[in-house]
Amino acid sequence: MDHTMVESLYKNSLVGNTDSSAVDPQKITGDIKFLGKNEKGVIVIVNCDEAPFLPDAHLGFLIKMLGACKLSLADVAIVNICGDIVISYDRILTELNPVKIIFFDVEPQSLSFPLSFPHYQVQGYNNMKLLNAPGLARLEKDVAEKNLLWKSLQKMFEL
Repeated sequence: MDHTMVESLYKNSLVGNTDSSAVDPQKITGDIKFLGKNEKGVIVIVNCDEAPFLPDAHLGFLIKMLGACKLSLADVAIVNICGDIVISYDRILTELNPVKIIFFDVEPQSLSFPLSFPHYQVQGYNNMKLLNAPGLARLEKDVAEKNLLWKSLQKMFEL
């Protein structure tokens, strides 16, 4: 058996993998990029391929929502998971030190969070409050969804 036959049999092997789609170790290390100053440990996680963080319209909507919760961009860290950096639960904990996390159109389990919960349910976990919600584009257009989100935010931020 020559080496080309062995390579064809084990092309997906973990050893000696030269597949360019494999995760680059540099994409796992380094600081998580975010918009805001993260002064209050409120992490907003989005999945947006249209802009580095959020398109202006969605950002404006989010800023209004944060204002209603008595927060500003200085208080939060907006993290866009769409990109080259691999972001996980452990990295979020160590790099951002969250107190509250809001997921917009991102399933917590996709970031290795060890739990799953429905939209609009404020979930306590590991001394944090978590909230899972639909994407900002959907929320902007649907009054009923906005009301559900507002009730959850009131609970989360004790307004």
